[in-house]
Formats: sequence, structure tokens, C-alpha cells
Amino acid sequence: MASNDASMLAEAALPILRRAGAAILQHYATVDSIKVSTKADRTPLTAADLASHELISSGLAQLTPGIPVLSEEAEIPALVRRQSWSRLWMLDPLDGTREFIDANDQFCINLALIENNKPTLGLIYAPVQGLAYLGIPGAGAWRIAPDGERTLLNCRQLPNHPVLISSSRRFTDEMLACEAGLKNHFGKVHRLTQGSAMKFCRVAEGEADIYPCFGPTSEWDTAAGEAIVEAAGGVMRSLCFKPFHYNQRDTMLNGGFFLLADTSFDWQSVLRAATAA
Repeated sequence: MASNDASMLAEAALPILRRAGAAILQHYATVDSIKVSTKADRTPLTAADLASHELISSGLAQLTPGIPVLSEEAEIPALVRRQSWSRLWMLDPLDGTREFIDANDQFCINLALIENNKPTLGLIYAPVQGLAYLGIPGAGAWRIAPDGERTLLNCRQLPNHPVLISSSRRFTDEMLACEAGLKNHFGKVHRLTQGSAMKFCRVAEGEADIYPCFGPTSEWDTAAGEAIVEAAGGVMRSLCFKPFHYNQRDTMLNGGFFLLADTSFDWQSVLRAATAA
């Protein structure tokens, strides 16, 4: 898709996410009494997840009736059917449900357009802050304030002592070992914690240099963030430093990955040593 077409599509999709964000906040006001159920994968589900899913799915069906929506809160069609989709929307209507339940404000909505198995447009909307992040690889990435003001985003060059960003609730042994290995190389590594896909936004706006993820994520957790970071000059790679491809497997689960800000640095050799330590 041409960048102009992607930009027009993003402008039309963003109000849909804002409406879903407003619906989420209505539930957030009574989060202490909200009913929480558990899905088959043992992740939590609330009425806010479902309200956001319904609003965005119906909005996208009107906006782009020819593009199917693959949402965390809907049945996933069999791969044999999905393989015929050259384009699709990848949606997480409430990323960070545990953060939502804990009322720590670190949750968001993720929406990505996937074309030929790669994200070509990414939108992340944080309802509490009213901030939107938009990325169109090859065209640029922006932070959009509640009043509409836009700030161009750029991943930063690697400083002497990099910032590692991680989940605010999940510290795997692999992540801690990677952090220790990076400290051996750089001498000092700062750690920043953040919930949900907002970690991708921190990298895109130059606040963090690396996000190593060894725990389980799903394709709707990463697609929008990958588009935003790539548009800001960074890259996302598997633990074997291979590119990610979407909608190509029976499962929606991702393997581990590294999200990297400065692509001019030889991360591959440093991380191989760090994760082998």
C-alpha cells in the first residue's frame, strides 16, 4: 500500500480507536467491581475487552468491508482460510488487561494492517493518556496528542549505557540473564519497566534501546508496535535474528524477540554472547 493510502486509512481508523478507548474508560471507572473471567489460555477477560472489540470490529467492517479482522476476542479462522488473505487487520482491543484490572493506567489498544504477512500500518492508542502512536514503515512514525498535535518519532542512537525496557510484571530467567550479559558488555545497563505494548512506543520515541522478550506473546501483541518502531528507524527480530512474519501459522503465539532501536549497532554478536552467558 502506498504511504498516502496508509495515512488516509490511519486517519479514518484512529477515531474508531478513540471511541473504543472511551468505552474502555467507562468500565475503568468501575474497575473495582468489574467481573473478570478467564479464557482458555488462562488470560483474563473483562467487559471492557469485549466492548472495545465490538466497537472496533464493527467500525472497521464499515471502513474497509473487504479487509477481514483478526481479533484476540474473536474466533480465529483455520489457517487454510486465513492464507488466502493478502490483507487483514490485526487487533488487540485491550492490550494489558491485567494492567487494566490493577488500575495502573498502562494498557492500550493495538491495531495493525498486515499486508503480505508484514505490518504496513500500526496504531497504538492509550485511553487514559489520550495518546495515539502511528507508524507507517517507509513514511514515518508520530505521537499524536489528545489535541491532535503530532510529534515525529525517531529511535535514538545507542548511548554508552543503554536502557533495557521490560514488562512491569514479568521478569523471566532468560530476560534477567540477558540483562546480566548486556551489563558485562556495556558495564552498565538501565532498566525501564512498562506494561502492555506501550513498551514499543517507548523504544520508538527514544526512551529505550532494547526490549528483549522471552515470554509468550501473540501476533496482535506485536504487529502494531513493530510497524511503529520500524517506521521510527528500529527493527524487531526473532531470537535467531530472523524477520517476523504474520498470519502464516496455525497458532497466533509468537516466539521470543528482540526489539532494537539503533540498527547500526552490531546487536547480533552482543546478544548472542549475552544470551549464552
